[in-house]
Amino acid sequence: MSVKKDRLIIGIDPGMVVGYAILNFQKQLLAIGSARQLTLDKLISIILGYGKPLIISCDVKQTPKLVSKLASAFDAIIIKPVECLSMKKKYKLVKEFFKQEKKESLFSNKHELCALASAVYAYKHVSNLINRIKNKLNVSGNMIGYVVEQVLLKKKKFSSLNFLT
Repeated sequence: MSVKKDRLIIGIDPGMVVGYAILNFQKQLLAIGSARQLTLDKLISIILGYGKPLIISCDVKQTPKLVSKLASAFDAIIIKPVECLSMKKKYKLVKEFFKQEKKESLFSNKHELCALASAVYAYKHVSNLINRIKNKLNVSGNMIGYVVEQVLLKKKKFSSLNFLT
């Protein structure tokens, strides 16, 4: 079976300036950006250019409306922290995740940092599932995201409560 489009994790920093970060399940940063008054339709269009989002994430404990609307548009799950992520925690998440990169070269402003930290937080949240899939099923590349999608859909269908923990 071939999978043409990446399955994605989207980090969002909503506000007057919307930041977004797009990761795949191979730990690759596919896109990062920010724009003043970025509309939902434009954001959906940007995301669809990279693949199919399975997870939409944010860095605050209260789900922002934009995050809820995106998750609804893609039938994706929302991953958010129990407590809001501090700037120190955001820098740390990004630095640890992208060890080989200089963290400053990954983002241009705080909105992009917040979106990237959100995506990394979500990736780390499902990393045990990803590792089990890689090890047990011996899959790689785009297939990882596809298998994660099947697992998440099945679990979502049977339980909407804390299935990732």
